[in-house]
Amino acid sequence: MKKIKSILFNFGLLNLMWSGVAVTIATIAFFFYIFRTMPLEKDVTKWGAFGDYISGTAGTWISFITLIMVWITFLSQKRELEEQKNLNARQTIVMERQAFEQTFFSWIGHIKNIHRDSDINALFSDFRTQASESFENLVGYARNHRQDVNYKNQFSTNIASYISGIQDFYKRGQRLGNHRKSWLEQNIQNLETLVAFVDRADKYPATLEEKSIYFNILKAQYTNYERYVLGLEIMEVNNDILFTLTKFRFFDSEERHFIPKLIERRLRGKLTDEFIKEEINLRLGQ
Repeated sequence: MKKIKSILFNFGLLNLMWSGVAVTIATIAFFFYIFRTMPLEKDVTKWGAFGDYISGTAGTWISFITLIMVWITFLSQKRELEEQKNLNARQTIVMERQAFEQTFFSWIGHIKNIHRDSDINALFSDFRTQASESFENLVGYARNHRQDVNYKNQFSTNIASYISGIQDFYKRGQRLGNHRKSWLEQNIQNLETLVAFVDRADKYPATLEEKSIYFNILKAQYTNYERYVLGLEIMEVNNDILFTLTKFRFFDSEERHFIPKLIERRLRGKLTDEFIKEEINLRLGQ
């Protein structure tokens, strides 16, 4: 659209310039036609007036045309300068992108080289067992005590305790050996570095769409269970990183089972009483 406007504007200026040239020539030709039969020696005064008129008319139009040419030259130079600036900006972005991706994929290669710890799946399994057993207790209470006088208050209290105790399920399930602890520490350090590197504000990638591409690449380096364990561990050490990772949907998955959904909501800070109640009602067939 901007290019079209520029073309139309330049076309209008050129038309105006050539119109001025045409009017000047037509004026001279018209008055020359009128005075061409006048004897020069008898009508000196008229010829002088004609000359004055022609010089005034032509001078005015020539000045006007000159101004138009100067303006066209100015616009052309301005456009060339803008195009050069845009070219320089694009070249800078390309160089920044190349430098960024070289460092980013170097870190991705480092992550791939970290030995995968099978105990991480066991850690998640321990967490899932505790969370599932406690959830079954909630379901059992809802099934067997719905007619109690104090049911609603006690049920709400039980759900609140369940939500607040989720992190305790993880802590009790840790039983960290040296190997597992090393895996968590190395990957959290890598995530801290890469999150700060990708989510910087002053250089490429600058937009959320560009940043999302690299967070998706980072996300693909881990299984769902590994990301859940990392998320639960990060909650203990760095909420800023957790916020950034959840913003770019690092912990989201396609799993529809209760425990993965529970963890995803917990990490996003959107785990509510209503969600737990809905899951309990689904279990009870209500």
